[in-house]
Amino acid sequence: MSRRALTGQPRTLCVVILLAVLGLSAAACGGMANVGNAGSEEEQVDREDLANPAEDGEEVLANLPEVNPPLGASDPRIVGSEDMTVDEFVQTIGGDLNAKWQALFQGSGYAYANAAFVLFDEPMPIAGCEGVADPEMGPFYCSETQGVYYPPNWVDPQGQTPAEIGDFAVAMILAHEEGHHVQNLLGILQDPRLYTIQRELQADCLAGIWGRSVYEEGALERGDVEEAVQSLQHVADLPGTPPTDPGAHGNEQQRVDAFLTGFESGDVGECRF
Repeated sequence: MSRRALTGQPRTLCVVILLAVLGLSAAACGGMANVGNAGSEEEQVDREDLANPAEDGEEVLANLPEVNPPLGASDPRIVGSEDMTVDEFVQTIGGDLNAKWQALFQGSGYAYANAAFVLFDEPMPIAGCEGVADPEMGPFYCSETQGVYYPPNWVDPQGQTPAEIGDFAVAMILAHEEGHHVQNLLGILQDPRLYTIQRELQADCLAGIWGRSVYEEGALERGDVEEAVQSLQHVADLPGTPPTDPGAHGNEQQRVDAFLTGFESGDVGECRF
């Protein structure tokens, strides 16, 4: 959910997810952690050899390489989501998301800025996006701060680990919000010609692209993709919701189809809605 916009056979997380050490940081935030902040501007935005992706907009998606064969990534590896706290899991997934999208963007000659991943367990002020993050709203992306805000209690009020909840389902929530970050960098999130449902389904597709990259790395076990599909079905629009509704995200079939379009193709160009 974007606050700005109203906001064969797969294997499942052992988990072998790569901890990308691209500008990760930890800081106190609402009693929890603020991780995945952007690195230096020189590294991410101001390199003269990289183009501003917003200048090409959605056409950038067609220019990005497919994620099969898998993208390269750096050590160290973290094996076993069952051993991770929520903080550690979000940090790991956030780092991997930033690493993958940075590799895709820069590999095609475009600048990329890391998204920040912020965990919070109580209402907290933020600089933009109505000025407050409230856990009751659930996860969301704020374009002004370029941050993904994730309240763990929204998914798990019992304090379980991601592995106990369904680790890939949690990861796909983060990947969907990262999809809004990609849209923000391309100027898609601000395009008044688009309905909210178009942006949301595209974010599902972009989440599927990341999911495919993890599959190609051999990090998924049987049942992980089913977790992602079920999580999308649980947050789909109610029957009868018009596609022009400012809060529409898509019905069950639309959301699952969008995710599988990215996951099965591995082609970012297929995510142009």
